[in-house]
Amino acid sequence: MRVRPGAYLPADSSVNAVARARCEHLAFGKLVIGGFAGLNYHGIPYWSEVFPVIVHSPNSIGFVSSDIIRLCRSKVAYEFGKDPVFPKLAVASPAVCVIDALIQLKQGRITWWVPPIEGFEPWEVRAVQLIDAARRKCKVSWNQLADASTQRFSKTSLLKLAKQSVSGADSPQETSLRLIAGDLAPNLQLQKAVYDTPRSEIPFTFIDLTWKGLKVAVYYDGEDHYNRERRNKDFAIRKKLEDRGWQVITVTAPELAFPEQLRRRIQKAVWKAQM
Repeated sequence: MRVRPGAYLPADSSVNAVARARCEHLAFGKLVIGGFAGLNYHGIPYWSEVFPVIVHSPNSIGFVSSDIIRLCRSKVAYEFGKDPVFPKLAVASPAVCVIDALIQLKQGRITWWVPPIEGFEPWEVRAVQLIDAARRKCKVSWNQLADASTQRFSKTSLLKLAKQSVSGADSPQETSLRLIAGDLAPNLQLQKAVYDTPRSEIPFTFIDLTWKGLKVAVYYDGEDHYNRERRNKDFAIRKKLEDRGWQVITVTAPELAFPEQLRRRIQKAVWKAQM
């Protein structure tokens, strides 16, 4: 299967962003992989199918296609060894990759479904999901993002997005859930550890979203929660929490499409816990 001039993959290959990044590396060599493909190398898997692949090149003019965006930039922080198959493939720093991706999101070049959330444009929800993931998976700091954004992305826009971001979101869907309901009470807590006893060393659960002093546990259940073994485990955790006076709310992907209804549902539990 021909994926670009001079680069081929087996016919049954998955032509995701990483595969295209490898093809660019093989075809041109001295390139630095950025954007979502770069973030995939840094351990953020959520958008590995996102196109186009963004590359930084010191030796060529800018180029844009449906598959590749080549940026003419001579100074980019990068590292080697991220690709086990091609250890000499250069990947931009996490902060540079985030700014690459934010530019594409703001321009509307790259999109994915997000729920309609009051006070946010769709691209801003995607951007907060992205920054949350980079902070949790790559420990990207505000200073690193600010440095990488110089002469590329508005620091005013970046600061607005960063103020909405947290480091504890475990998935893009959990970011959406937080933006929908996180302000229903003060002292929001994410991934709160709950233990069997004060002496227990290992928590029996991490609550996705709760508030300090309120026994309201909100979980986002993705597809990995649908198998029987996981459902049985979730039921046991729910029962244990309810026996301790917690209200447990489970949110699934279809419910995120109706944020106002979801917010009201969680609001009722918060009010009850505050009584």
